[in-house]
Amino acid sequence: NVVIEELGEPVLVDSRIIEIRGEGSEQEEFASLEADLPPQEGDIFNHRVYKSSKAALESLSNTYGYFDQYWLNKSVDIILPDNKADVSLVYNTGDRYEFDDVVFFTYDKETNTLTQDPDKLPVELSLLQQLYGFTPGEPFYRPAVTKFSNDLSATRYFNTVNVESILPPTDSSEAGTLAFDNAATEGNDTLDDDINNVDNDGVAGLSSNDGAAALNVTASKEDTVNDNSDIGAESDNALSANSGETVNEADIAAIDFEADEATLDKLQAIRQKAERLSRLPNDRVLDEKDQEADNLLGKISDSISNVAQKIFPDEKSLIADENFVPPTLAGRKTPQDVAESKKVPLYVFVYADKPRDAQVGLGYGTDTGVRATAKIDYNLLNRQGYQAGAETEVSRISKNVAVYASRPWKHPLNDKLDGRLTYEEEVIDQGEGNFDLSTTTLKAALARNIRSDTGWNRSYSVRYRLDELETGVDGAALDDLPIRFTSSSPKQRALLFGYGVNKTDTDNATNPTQGMRQYYSIEAGTDSAFSDTDMAIIRAGVSGIYSFGEDKKHQVLGSANTGYIWADDFYDVPYKLRFFAGGDQSIRGYDYESLSPLDKGYLTGGQVLAVGSAEYNYEFKPGFRGAFFTDVGNAYDKDFDTETKVGVGVGIRWASPVGMVRVDVAAGVTEESIPVRLHFFIGSPL
Repeated sequence: NVVIEELGEPVLVDSRIIEIRGEGSEQEEFASLEADLPPQEGDIFNHRVYKSSKAALESLSNTYGYFDQYWLNKSVDIILPDNKADVSLVYNTGDRYEFDDVVFFTYDKETNTLTQDPDKLPVELSLLQQLYGFTPGEPFYRPAVTKFSNDLSATRYFNTVNVESILPPTDSSEAGTLAFDNAATEGNDTLDDDINNVDNDGVAGLSSNDGAAALNVTASKEDTVNDNSDIGAESDNALSANSGETVNEADIAAIDFEADEATLDKLQAIRQKAERLSRLPNDRVLDEKDQEADNLLGKISDSISNVAQKIFPDEKSLIADENFVPPTLAGRKTPQDVAESKKVPLYVFVYADKPRDAQVGLGYGTDTGVRATAKIDYNLLNRQGYQAGAETEVSRISKNVAVYASRPWKHPLNDKLDGRLTYEEEVIDQGEGNFDLSTTTLKAALARNIRSDTGWNRSYSVRYRLDELETGVDGAALDDLPIRFTSSSPKQRALLFGYGVNKTDTDNATNPTQGMRQYYSIEAGTDSAFSDTDMAIIRAGVSGIYSFGEDKKHQVLGSANTGYIWADDFYDVPYKLRFFAGGDQSIRGYDYESLSPLDKGYLTGGQVLAVGSAEYNYEFKPGFRGAFFTDVGNAYDKDFDTETKVGVGVGIRWASPVGMVRVDVAAGVTEESIPVRLHFFIGSPL
């Protein structure tokens, strides 16, 4: 048993010397780190903080390509019993490396070899070159390599991708000198190897209150210098005991070691694997064992995944092992070549063998009821980067099937041309005592979607829709319908050209605690080009989330969505292009799209949309929040004669791994007979 009776006074930092030299000293990131790096003078000396500071300097150097970094001094002198610490970190970044060539290669089935032949690559070389945002000769920046690797995977073109940076050899991979730092003491293995304990009598050593022996050992190390002359440190290197016996001076010699070529190759492979793993998402499962869910939703998901796997089994990858390191290419540069040239090449292995994804699923929505979905994507149709897929969804109120395709326009990810053809059937509930409006719709759309580094994404689109409406009303009863049906199954059409911009800024894409989303769009069509009337549709919206207080337990959310339809004759605008409100994404407490202007008791659709929402959440348990909210607005006629609706309610929020799970109970308080609705939604609150 070890009993610590008294901790005593803490050691305070009395002197702090942190100096960065070399080319990196002129860089803003290093200057900022040099000024702010703990510990500061007056702080309680914390060994863990000290080690973290050393690691932060080394990590920053690796991030910005200063691979020749070395320590001129890294030491702490602890002066007892004064309880003072003198910290000295003097660091040289060396010169910054540059990017070298990016070499793409793949596996050639015909010759069973690796090849750099551009004609053998699964995707045209020009497309691949658009994915990295740096050029040879630019200063090396590790996050740029990580982004490049992630973007390659995000294209979904490949079954296998591996990006390897060839870095200069490290000290551990070359013959070197293994030495001790400045002082080592028995029974003191919790201290760092560059910390000296110095008694106030000027003798380097570890002070002991009970008079036990103190061992003073001096050892050599090239990158560590400790000058104790200012406190009168002696170098007698003696072991003193209570008996008065003295052990003769004993210098510990450095241990020289060498590693053969095979060992160096293994060390380099381990380093490359570690770099690959460090770029993986934090939630990447590395365990090869199957992960079985222990909750109901997880078990349902596993069952659906098993069905999908049987219907669309994965083809065997060329490389079954995710830890596979591609064989060395002839003429590939070595770490020694990199050290001499100060240029870092990238070797990129890509392989594609009909990559595809398949999904099947079951879901539930308050507005749609139970729904089933199925989807299959063919991620690479040709070397030009074309992709295609099909999906279907069936629920209580709607059925649809769609086929779609895309191709790169000027960038495989950030500038794409997307086409889509959809057939849809939907039943629109007109309310108790009214007819149910059945619609059959054929939609075709073509859009160019552009993602920008500024965050403002743009979309240019053209879409055509042909709606056939079935009312089940015939004869004279048609005269009572307010939406000007000329028959019991009229056809309505619109060809619209559109432009839209949107921007989303959040601290977390899945479960944000801070952020804002904006969108603005305009579409227009004319009766002289496949539309029933001249029209223009404008939409705009903004939503935000802000968390505050201790551990961000308090949270407020707000949103506003607006729209306006201009037309020669509003009632010639296709019914399904008009505005409706209500539902879990609109005014809670009311059914999906159950609100709009009324004529003779029928929903006619609105010419103006104005809906706002305010919500307060409180985290009562990690990951769980209680919510209070109110929604207000409606889809109005142009004179705003329509009654404004208000919904209020309470709910529970769960920050699940797949997004925010929201369960709400809301009431439409503006009604004489107040409706109460249960709403359920999964997804980002923005």
